[in-house]
Amino acid sequence: MTIERAATGFAIKPTQALRVENGSKVSGNITINGVLTNNALFGPAIFSNNLALAASSTSVFTINRFTQPGTNLLCLGNLTFGGNLLVNNFGDPLQAGDTFKLFSFTGDPGSFASLTLPALGAGLAWNASNLALDGTITVISTATTQPQLSNPQLLDATNFILTATGGLTNGLFRVLTHTNVDEPVTNWFVLSTNTYDGNGSLTVTNPVNLAEPKRFFRTVQP
Repeated sequence: MTIERAATGFAIKPTQALRVENGSKVSGNITINGVLTNNALFGPAIFSNNLALAASSTSVFTINRFTQPGTNLLCLGNLTFGGNLLVNNFGDPLQAGDTFKLFSFTGDPGSFASLTLPALGAGLAWNASNLALDGTITVISTATTQPQLSNPQLLDATNFILTATGGLTNGLFRVLTHTNVDEPVTNWFVLSTNTYDGNGSLTVTNPVNLAEPKRFFRTVQP
């Protein structure tokens, strides 16, 4: 489908709807006061000029974790968010890490007044904080993970290297230590405090005393 209008464009009234599909091309400056339905699952709908989603508008998008295009809607002019964004999942249940690029644009489109996103399974949530940055929404896990220690190495006679994975991305951690593993955690000593890297991993070097018969380490958040 190709819609061509003069550069002055046209407006979709509150009682009207504009439906676009895979490969739809719309020219002219467009203002949506009613409903914009985007069913592009295999290729983007392209708006060649400005697209304004007014406060009264509802933008309806369909997503599928297996057939998602690079982007659902490509705006070559200025894009302005507004109204309600309604997203429907057409396909298998969504999983943590699924990312959907609904919009491609340049500049700052602002924000929607409200978001209506697909329901998710237990332990999952939506991250829509990047909508105005790169047009994406992402399914994230809300489950609390316990960091796992691995590959302990005695670097020399006085230093012990500790590696952990599965931490909170860029989150705070504390390394605790004690000579008695059965001692309550509240009585363990704080050896160091720092942040996990972008992958939720850490590597720290801890001093040790080889004269001690044993010493235990653990990480906690925060």
